[in-house]
Amino acid sequence: MNVFLKNKSVQKTITILLIFLVLYLSYKFGSKLFHDFQMKREQAKRKQTIQNYLDGSIKDPHGDVNQVITLPDEKYITMADTMYNSMNGFGTDIQSILNVLAQLKTKADWLKLSQAFGTRKSSWIPWEGDLMKWLQDETDTFFKEKVNQQLRRFDIEI
Repeated sequence: MNVFLKNKSVQKTITILLIFLVLYLSYKFGSKLFHDFQMKREQAKRKQTIQNYLDGSIKDPHGDVNQVITLPDEKYITMADTMYNSMNGFGTDIQSILNVLAQLKTKADWLKLSQAFGTRKSSWIPWEGDLMKWLQDETDTFFKEKVNQQLRRFDIEI
């Protein structure tokens, strides 16, 4: 083994491989940091937009009726918990998601539900996101369309 490591070409090859390994790991780590930063920035922007919409700073182009909250605050918390439990863990209970979305009557209801959901962590993988991110990641193409059918009432798509 000692003779093998004294060979100059072997030393150069090992050095080059180590340099590539360090560069590759730096790239992957940097990409993950950038992705996490972008995700948190998007979530913060959505959170601010929700707050501005709900406090009336942003007017809905379809009229004030879309800015009316139709349910008590406790209901949004319960619905947010139902959405989370439907998506967290193994598998997705799409029917529960659709049942919750069917209860929403206005865009303000959707935004209030999003606000109640907040940012939540997965209980089984190191991942977190807001309601939009959860719905995007937890639904396949077929179910995305079913969810979008509900959300299009509020000019929203995942």
